[in-house]
Amino acid sequence: MLNAAIKTSLDDLNPCLLDAVAYRKEVDFKTGRVWTWFQSFLARKQIPNATNLTLSYGLCQSALLGIVVERFNQVAKPKAQKYNISFNDRGYGPKVTFTSPVWYDAKSKASKKLQSCSDEKATIVEVFVEITNKFHSPPVPLTTMELEKFAAKYFKMTPKQTMDTAEDLYTQRFISYPRTETDGFSMNTKELRSIVSKQTKHEKWGSYASDLLDSNKGLWRDPRACKHTDHSHPPIHPIKFSNRKESGWKDHQCVLYELIVRHFLACLSEDALVQKTTVEVDLAGQQFFAMTMTLYKLGYRKMYHYESLFLGFSKFPPYTAGGELTPMDLIVKGSTYSSPQNLSDEDLLSRMQQERIGTDSTWHLLINTVIGRKYVERKFDGNTWRYEPTKLGLALFNGYDQMKLPLWKPEMRAKMEKQITMIKNGTATKKDCLRDTG
Repeated sequence: MLNAAIKTSLDDLNPCLLDAVAYRKEVDFKTGRVWTWFQSFLARKQIPNATNLTLSYGLCQSALLGIVVERFNQVAKPKAQKYNISFNDRGYGPKVTFTSPVWYDAKSKASKKLQSCSDEKATIVEVFVEITNKFHSPPVPLTTMELEKFAAKYFKMTPKQTMDTAEDLYTQRFISYPRTETDGFSMNTKELRSIVSKQTKHEKWGSYASDLLDSNKGLWRDPRACKHTDHSHPPIHPIKFSNRKESGWKDHQCVLYELIVRHFLACLSEDALVQKTTVEVDLAGQQFFAMTMTLYKLGYRKMYHYESLFLGFSKFPPYTAGGELTPMDLIVKGSTYSSPQNLSDEDLLSRMQQERIGTDSTWHLLINTVIGRKYVERKFDGNTWRYEPTKLGLALFNGYDQMKLPLWKPEMRAKMEKQITMIKNGTATKKDCLRDTG
């Protein structure tokens, strides 16, 4: 029976998929072998005592290096100054700052406009109040990419540390398989509630899990619909209960398990709601705005404490349309549009996903590879770990650039992925794509 099943499976193999796999292997092998040999050969001729030096090339790792170098070069660009006007209202006690949405590229232009506003009363045009869940909707179910980004952002863990820890939790059956691109559950409500029920005894989030299951509380919401699926594994979620005393886990295991549980509970919870108040005033024919947000309903934020709430410092005074204000502290403010910082773990992972470099199984390995080959290094800036190229990485990048060859550009990898898709779909042949690749 087993032999028959194997024979049937082999008979049913899709030739287009086989060709797609063969095409990927051939392109990766040929480009990697040729360019590794070529750049290693050139380097050995130029560097004394470097007869054993190997400078590896690969489409993914070189695209990753290119992303890091591009951002590194942007960091060095000069900063540009913009200017606008603001004033304070102190008539009701707490200071409220109103700001013009108009920006000026020269301070003299902003100062000239400020003079026309001096000694004028401001008229309240509109007070707009809305209850909104914007920026405060529960998260989507957890994918590998999001797990790696959250762990980097909240716990300063590298993608490899995150996946090593997640694999360990998985082999102990505390969480589901941690390599997935699926962001929606196919489980029904009964199955999801069964998973939640296993968390009701936890000292930190157990009471929230119990409230979630209580229909009288009205906290339960079905998770958001799936937008992406790998057709293999569900989103990452807890399988069984554990606490630190029972498991004997280390800190990194505890915080990652807690993140996975809290994220899962948040996916099944109601929105957090805020009251957003926007006041528009007219001062000498120019619009000024002040805005604040106050908490209306805590919702899933009661237990999902990782994100900030984007709230204002205080409620506004009782402004009404048609009323007048006496502007105080009318000033020109300069805002520095600073150049971006070097890529953080979260930034780099997002770019890799955007450029289709790697998969949920290889993102952390690719990053580790370019670091291991001394092309990129990870540095702590006092707050966040960030990536920048080494001298060797910069030299390779500049060499590719001077040869006018797009060897570092993500588009090369993206083109290959597009051709693989065409081969799988039968709209192109392996032979045609190899000819096009050159």
